[in-house]
Amino acid sequence: MSIEHPTCCIAVDLGATQLRVGQVDADGTLLWRQAAPTANTGNPQHVLEQIRDLSAGFDFSAASAMAVAAPGPLDTTSGSVRCIPTLSGWEDFPLRRAVEDYFHLPVLVENDAIAATVGEWRFGAGNGYSNVVYLTISTGIGGGIIAGGTVVRGRRGFAGHLGHIAIDPYGDAICSCGATGCFEALASAQR
Repeated sequence: MSIEHPTCCIAVDLGATQLRVGQVDADGTLLWRQAAPTANTGNPQHVLEQIRDLSAGFDFSAASAMAVAAPGPLDTTSGSVRCIPTLSGWEDFPLRRAVEDYFHLPVLVENDAIAATVGEWRFGAGNGYSNVVYLTISTGIGGGIIAGGTVVRGRRGFAGHLGHIAIDPYGDAICSCGATGCFEALASAQR
């Protein structure tokens, strides 16, 4: 889904440990922001309710769209989460449809690491460059790639997702994805 030139957008950063909701204007300026620990109950409905609660007092009729950055893997074409290893209960969850139904706005869903990569490319240290590689280390480890001024998604959207590369496959570190020795299992904030 393409959302053309929103005048005001509700931005949601769905993390395994933190949920952030804010209002962003057409220039990318953050107008307000609220945060709380993510309701990691295994029920995505609880997170939708948290988004509503964090945005209490905001007139949603002023917003033309919502953007949700979520950990993956997820399918940005359909807006569905394949699974979030760090959040239970999100397997094959239709995130875009659920948020659209709940808030009655068009929704863009993006992997959180790719969204961070694009943000850094457009507004941060990567501004002015046509090639950027970004690595994020938090509850999980993710990343994104900009090559020739284009976001690289790769097969099934996995380009740049370095967290689940096995760097110690014979070790004893079990990753949240179930594999042994992933970069994420050895070096993320979960360690």
